[in-house]
Amino acid sequence: MSFTFVSLIYSSFLGFIQRDIPSILQSSAKALQSAKLPQNLSDFQKLTVREWIPIAPVLTCIFAIIISLFQLLIKSNTIVHDTNKLSHKTFWLTRVVLIRMMGLIYFVAFLTSCFQSRAL
Repeated sequence: MSFTFVSLIYSSFLGFIQRDIPSILQSSAKALQSAKLPQNLSDFQKLTVREWIPIAPVLTCIFAIIISLFQLLIKSNTIVHDTNKLSHKTFWLTRVVLIRMMGLIYFVAFLTSCFQSRAL
């Protein structure tokens, strides 16, 4: 690799860190502030489909943050000395959570698309 290619990648990465991530976090904070979340569990049960659509991405974001923090707590308590000894049984919880979250993301995306374009 040439030096200019590496510097180009580094400058774009630095731009992403300095410019794009704060913008994404600011947009997420605005969405969380403007979301009208129900106050208790019985209010969640009374929501209609039209009321679920604006809060579904916010709830998914909150859930992803909680799962990430949970994963960091678990990872900080476990020390792996030899990576060759890892088996597929080691990551069963992570695999289950990731597959379920992917399903939730696809479900919310399809639901949003379904209500935005009636052709589906």
